[in-house]
Order: sequence, then structure tokens, then C-alpha cells
Amino acid sequence: MWGFSIHNTISGARLLDVQPSDGSWRRVLGGGGSGSHTLQLRAKGDEVPPDVARQLSEPNAASIAVCWDDTCLYAGAVINAKYDRSSGALTIGHNEGIREILRNRTTFGVDATTGIGPGYAGGDLIVSARSAPATVGAILRRWLGKGGISELPIDIPADGAGPVSFTWRRWDFHMIDDLLGQVEKLGYEIDFRPYITSSGVLRYQTVVAPTITAGLLEFTVTAERTPVTDLTVTRDGSKQLTGVFVLGKGTEDKMVKGGAGNQAGPMIPVRDAVRSMKDVADVARLNEMAMADLLAHRSPTEQWDFSLVADVDKDGNELLDVAGLIPGATMRMLSSGDEYITDGVRTMRLVGVSGDMTRTLKPEVQ
Repeated sequence: MWGFSIHNTISGARLLDVQPSDGSWRRVLGGGGSGSHTLQLRAKGDEVPPDVARQLSEPNAASIAVCWDDTCLYAGAVINAKYDRSSGALTIGHNEGIREILRNRTTFGVDATTGIGPGYAGGDLIVSARSAPATVGAILRRWLGKGGISELPIDIPADGAGPVSFTWRRWDFHMIDDLLGQVEKLGYEIDFRPYITSSGVLRYQTVVAPTITAGLLEFTVTAERTPVTDLTVTRDGSKQLTGVFVLGKGTEDKMVKGGAGNQAGPMIPVRDAVRSMKDVADVARLNEMAMADLLAHRSPTEQWDFSLVADVDKDGNELLDVAGLIPGATMRMLSSGDEYITDGVRTMRLVGVSGDMTRTLKPEVQ
């Protein structure tokens, strides 16, 4: 079942297990999730001393971990806290804080007494022929391992050779998260996956890959007993196409042009699109771009929206592996005999998950 704990953001050390009276959270692949939880400071038998209450809700200094049994599904740094004296309720707002914190760090630090101090001179960061994980590791090491308030409980990827090279100069005042974003633009995903160690410390595993994976979940949506509830399937043809033109360099009859059409798909009236790539002069490249665009839009999109309930079957077996709801997981949805959904298997990717205080979780899939 659900468990909640407050941790020191810098060290990850557990401060206190808590039992919110209400709350919700959302975890997203790559960061960007958030949530809030309410603590009842006057709850009988659960009273919290004022100094402890302030420590648990200290913005940026404290973080909350949301766990199902031993699996941490979400962790967020406290951003704000609202105390209602009439009720004794303390509501803390939080977000997936690692990327947020790294948005506020340059490649060098502000000197405590002189402002721009000796750290600036060594503020360049050069990465040469390293793997994407190693590049992320080099970026993180610019701060981690320095001690004090520089620290965060992040596992740094191992070094290794590869195709990635960057030169970042100190006078450009890059933020650490901006550098991570430049690695992502090369076609990689970066995720800081929270977990709780055997000693109760909140840490983050750094995962870097072209496509982050995290196991397999399989559900039969048409079974009599299934954790899948409130399923809706939306088919949208608003961006559906039968052909694509791509316009390249030049004007009028001297303009370079590419196109793609006549691809297998639903029989629909002609729906063509014209795209502009005026910096491209190669016809073959324009044709490739047109074909990629057409294949992405030849058929209607199909969006599945549903919830998952951590229930048990008649024999007491869990219908849902909650611990497997990690962004990046593959989800196979099986259907048979439905009035609308065709028989077969649809494979989706879990990119986010949210929850509250109940046994119902809301996946986000692509």
C-alpha cells in the first residue's frame, strides 16, 4: 500500500514517515511532474512539533517520496507550503525537483564573498568523444562531489567512449539543465528515476538512452476481471494525409521541391499538405522528409485513455503490478470480442503516471 516519507533534498536522508490526509502526484518521463499533499498537524496521536513541521515543509530543502510498498513511484522537492491555523492543516506543493534544481546552476559557482570568483576561470566544460551517459555524467560531476550544498543524491553514469563531443564556454553562462537539454536534442532521453535505498535514503538513478525502457506490463482489457477501468478510445483524423509536398531552396520555377504520396492506408478523400524547408537544396533529402511526414500522418491517431486499479482477483492475487508502473515501461493491451475495439494486441509506452490516496492510478501512454 501507499507510504510517504520526507527526506533531506541534498543528502536524501529520511527525516520522517508521514501519513497525508489528502494528496495527489504526477510522475513524467524526463521530469516535469508535480503534486501536493496535506498533513494534519493536530491529528490525535500524530501531532507534529512546530520545529519538525517547519523542517518537513522547508522549500527546496525537503522532498517527499511516494511509495507503493517498497517501490518509489514519485519524488518531489517541496516548493511551497501553506498552513491553515484554523484547521491545523499543512499543505505542501512539490515538483520533480532534480531538473528544476539543475535549471538554477551554472557550470561554475558564485563565490561567497567576491561574487564571480575563482570558479569562473575553470568554468569551461569540454566533452570529447564520450557516450551520451558519460556526457551526462561529466555534466553532473561539475557540481556533484564538491560537498556541502553542491550535492544531490544522484547516481552518476559511468564514463565511456562514444560519438558525443561538446565545448561549453564559461562566458556563455550555461545552466546545467540547458546542457542536459543539448544532449537530449541529439536524440537521447534523460530521466532521474527515484528509489529508496535499504537504509531509507532517497536517491535518483540517472538513466540515459535513445529510448528509455522499464519492463513489460500486459493487460487483457476485455477480461471479466481486469485492472483497466474507464477506458476510452479516441480516433482522430484531423491531421490525416494522403500526400505531402516539401518546398526547399529557391523561388518560382527554380525552387527545389520534394514530395511523397501513394502510400497504403485508409481510403479517404485527398488530403495533402505543403511544408516549407527553405534551407534544404537536396531533392532526395526533401523526398525523405516528405515520406517521413506522410507515414506519420497517413492514418488517424488512436489515443487510449484509462485508469488502473490495484485490485485483487477472487483468489486474492494482485491484478496490477504497481511497482512496474515506471515511465518507459512497455504496455501490451489485449482485446477480444469488444463491440468497437478490434481483436488483437496494441503496444504502448508508459510516459507518465499519476495517483492520489486511493488504489487507482492514471497512466499516460503513447
